[in-house]
Amino acid sequence: MSKGSNPQNITTTTATEPSEFVKPYLTEAVGQAQDLFQSTTPNYFPSQTYTDFAPETTAALNLASARSLNNPLLASSQGEINKILQGNYLDPSSNPYLSQLYEQMAGDVTSGVQSQFSKAGRLGSAANQSVLARELGDLANKVYAPNFQAERDKMFQATQLAPQLAAADYQDIQALGGVGQTKEAMEMAKI
Repeated sequence: MSKGSNPQNITTTTATEPSEFVKPYLTEAVGQAQDLFQSTTPNYFPSQTYTDFAPETTAALNLASARSLNNPLLASSQGEINKILQGNYLDPSSNPYLSQLYEQMAGDVTSGVQSQFSKAGRLGSAANQSVLARELGDLANKVYAPNFQAERDKMFQATQLAPQLAAADYQDIQALGGVGQTKEAMEMAKI
């Protein structure tokens, strides 16, 4: 560069045009795009684009909902297990058949003891009362102790069942959640 020279600003403009053989196609494509943009097309399928639930599916969903909201067998089982765990059946009076058995056997024991003391002329004596009390006590132990132990065994078995029955509550809740998910999937299909 020399001193005192003024550099000139040079601007170069370049235009890129499509080839002449492509221009008619581009013009037509742009025109059609403009027509589509301004029209009401595309026309979507006018009917629903999903399948309704079959009547059997609707019935199954309704039954699953009803059962999971009200499971009488589960409620009854849980109630009975709760009674066992609380010891409601440890009282001999909770079993009328056991009480009747004891009363019948106690009558036989009393008749036998009283008969022996009556023959000896000592009916109503202190010895008579003592023997009768001891015999009835032994009878009560023989009748009620096995029942008490059987109930304790049932209480232990109930402790083994209780977690399963508690988990069954959640199975019903999961079933209800599954019904909801199925219904939600149908609603999403509609959208």
